[in-house]
Amino acid sequence: MESERRTVTANGISQSVRVAGPPDGVPVLFVHGNCSSAAFWEPLIRRLPETLRIVAPDLRGYGDTQTAPVDATRGLRDFADDVAALLDEATLFAAPDVRPLVVGHSLGGGVAMNLLIDHPDRVAGLLLAAPVSPYGFGGTRDVTGTPTTPDFAGTGAGTANL
Repeated sequence: MESERRTVTANGISQSVRVAGPPDGVPVLFVHGNCSSAAFWEPLIRRLPETLRIVAPDLRGYGDTQTAPVDATRGLRDFADDVAALLDEATLFAAPDVRPLVVGHSLGGGVAMNLLIDHPDRVAGLLLAAPVSPYGFGGTRDVTGTPTTPDFAGTGAGTANL
């Protein structure tokens, strides 16, 4: 299956989105990881059944999507809000109340989990590969993103969301 790149305005920013398959196909939403773009998914998309509707956005500041501020105090919610806005974009999905399977890798896994937390009625299921916390990078827990340790010891990029 071949994808095409589209640009849509959703959640107040210009988002680049790769799409493939029929608009009324089984919806699958791919969310890429850090230091990447929707192009990450291209080798997989080429091998998927043509009965699927694939939507793979470039997250804000990645690929060809507009660079926009990220409020780190919200964890990954700015990214998840952008992705949620795509679910209502009529040019991407045929159904107005689409519930895709959401596939997330790394940062995209955290975004996918945040999408599920904030919009459980809009997600049919999650498939996660090496996801980060939905509350931001590093060792966090609970719905407010409390650090697992006061000094972020052993969390690698734990201070990235401060």
